[in-house]
Amino acid sequence: MKQEQGMFTRTENDVEEFVATAKEYVVTRYDLIRLKAVSKSTTFLASAIVYSIAAVFGCFFLFFVSYAAAGYLSDLMENKYSGFLMIGAFYFLLAMLLLILNKKYFHHPLVDKFIREFLKEH
Repeated sequence: MKQEQGMFTRTENDVEEFVATAKEYVVTRYDLIRLKAVSKSTTFLASAIVYSIAAVFGCFFLFFVSYAAAGYLSDLMENKYSGFLMIGAFYFLLAMLLLILNKKYFHHPLVDKFIREFLKEH
């Protein structure tokens, strides 16, 4: 009987040790997932900030180049508004082309790139 009692005591200790180890594993796993999420989100945020700043500078560049081209075309055609209308029509056609080709050439590749970036291991 004593031997069985010792066996039960040992089994109870093993179970308690297993439960404690399992709790520690869950806490450690939670911390790891949280740290990975923080790492991914800060990397994404930093990239988004850099690309946003580059996009703002790109928009300024495009605006001034477009304005200069519109002025040049207006002077060339000797009409105050025709160059600006031509540049506006060019951007309108570009926007229509972007809307037509959006899914195939822009949406899917961008989604794939974001997914690969987010799932990439460091």
